[in-house]
Amino acid sequence: PGKEFLVVLDFVGNFRKAHVAPLALAGYTSVENFAQHVAEAGRPDTRAMLPKACFLSPDMEVQRIWDDEIRAIIEGRLGPEERLRILYNEIREALGGRSPCLTDFFASGLDLDPTVFIRFFGNWLRTKLACEGALPRFEEGLLGNRGEAFLQHLERELNPVRSYKMVVLSVILGLPDGEWRIKDIARGFRSFFFEHREWIHDYDELSRSYDPGRFPLSRVIAKLKQMPLHFLSNTERDFFVLDSAGGWFRLKDEILPFWQDSRFRDLVRDRVRFVLLRYFSRKK
Repeated sequence: PGKEFLVVLDFVGNFRKAHVAPLALAGYTSVENFAQHVAEAGRPDTRAMLPKACFLSPDMEVQRIWDDEIRAIIEGRLGPEERLRILYNEIREALGGRSPCLTDFFASGLDLDPTVFIRFFGNWLRTKLACEGALPRFEEGLLGNRGEAFLQHLERELNPVRSYKMVVLSVILGLPDGEWRIKDIARGFRSFFFEHREWIHDYDELSRSYDPGRFPLSRVIAKLKQMPLHFLSNTERDFFVLDSAGGWFRLKDEILPFWQDSRFRDLVRDRVRFVLLRYFSRKK
């Protein structure tokens, strides 16, 4: 009564960040700022920094929740796994309850590198399983076999110094079957950089060409054989076979049944796209 207007600060619905409300209302700009004050003052008092003539009167149950959350932060009761689970589910909530894919971290502007989860849980499938408690049936069927190993290989072991490997994978995702002529991959490889001119600088010879549109396909083929196809294939830990003499590049038999399922290729596509976006964003 007697006031001209009212400002309502709505913290409802974001219960996994319950500690933000009391800290923000008390004038703290971060958890670190609050922790430093506690270290200096010797006690976690969220009312100590309220502006003059202001008061905070939360419901007793709300105050209990706040105190428990803040105490957990100060005492460090949350281990890294629990913190990552909470963070994952906050991201999931921001996506309307949908399970996040790797490219969501770029499309939604999230200021977080999902490789933090991948390094801790092992791969993205294991991250989803740990944080959500279950996986879709198809993804659950990939656990513990070569399907999971292939996806993990993309996520963890193909950190590129160039974009070439992921561009090759992007190209073959758009080609039929599991065996491809190197000439067809070369055409798609060259076209990829024409279609993404903002990335053409990563292919030095093409970007420096006087007329990129007439860049010889033979030079692209030689480049592919020398670099990405060679480094993607023919060792025990690889999933591809390169037949340079015959002009073919193919999947190993063990991974072909997975590749023939469009749902698996969608998972591969997400990872390939993510690694490309991450590579060019970091390079930029």
